[in-house]
Amino acid sequence: MKQLLISAFLISLLSPMLAQEIKSPKPIPYQIFIGIDLLNPAIQFLSDKKGYEASVSVPVYKKWQAIAEGGYEENKYEHNSWNIDLSGFFARVGFDWYVDSDHKNLNNGYYLGARVGYSPYQLKINEFPIKNQGGEVFSMPLGEVSSHALWVAPVVGARVNLGDTRFYVNSNVQLNILAMDLNEKNFDAFAIPGFGKSNNGLNLRVLWSFGFIL
Repeated sequence: MKQLLISAFLISLLSPMLAQEIKSPKPIPYQIFIGIDLLNPAIQFLSDKKGYEASVSVPVYKKWQAIAEGGYEENKYEHNSWNIDLSGFFARVGFDWYVDSDHKNLNNGYYLGARVGYSPYQLKINEFPIKNQGGEVFSMPLGEVSSHALWVAPVVGARVNLGDTRFYVNSNVQLNILAMDLNEKNFDAFAIPGFGKSNNGLNLRVLWSFGFIL
């Protein structure tokens, strides 16, 4: 009888602690994420844009993560007698801050961030318009031109776990704002690798990537 009473007493002491452990498991912490862009390879079957992109996200402090993105892109611009091929590498660095995360897995969540992007790229100007003294417009080639572009972008995105695996889908929207574009012929930027087609120095870029956490 004494043993039953002692056992009951010990269970009554331990049961709140066990219940607390069951109700409040430790969440999966922020981890390094490596992703590969899925959208650009899909779009290349429907447009002139071709390329690839990869990204790395590294936790640095609480909800803050350091971001590095990079890749290669080819594109074509045709408008108002302009015909241009462009190609080049690009890189973006920045940070994300998680506004809200899943209480079971911190890698699931919504984030805000910012990026700084840079691309040294080549323009091949196949045709550009020239107006003669009579006002007639005709086109002629100009050859290859080296260019350098720099831009900034605010970012809004989310990362979602695929089941209980280490694989995730990461999606974000970046509002690219052109800060600088320099080339040998002083042409305005038409399209830039990693930036997209420029609309008065702006472009909205959507990224979908598939990856895993380490």
